[in-house]
Amino acid sequence: LGESLGNLFQQVGDPAETRRLRLLLLENGALGACLTGSGAAVYGLFRDQGSASRCRDRVRRQVARAFVASPVSRGVQPE
Repeated sequence: LGESLGNLFQQVGDPAETRRLRLLLLENGALGACLTGSGAAVYGLFRDQGSASRCRDRVRRQVARAFVASPVSRGVQPE
């Protein structure tokens, strides 16, 4: 699944910065990385929560903001 991620908007705007962020995620354990929708963020797909958290901690040293998010089946999950 990680290798099949893609978004045509990655070629528009600032492709060098998008590529840099995607490579940063991949180098830190992401199975795949891609630009979201029309380019509000770059995200990575991880095998588990621990891998995602380790990547977030490393990436925060180089970018202003990095978060771990989890999918929900429906609605908002309580914390």
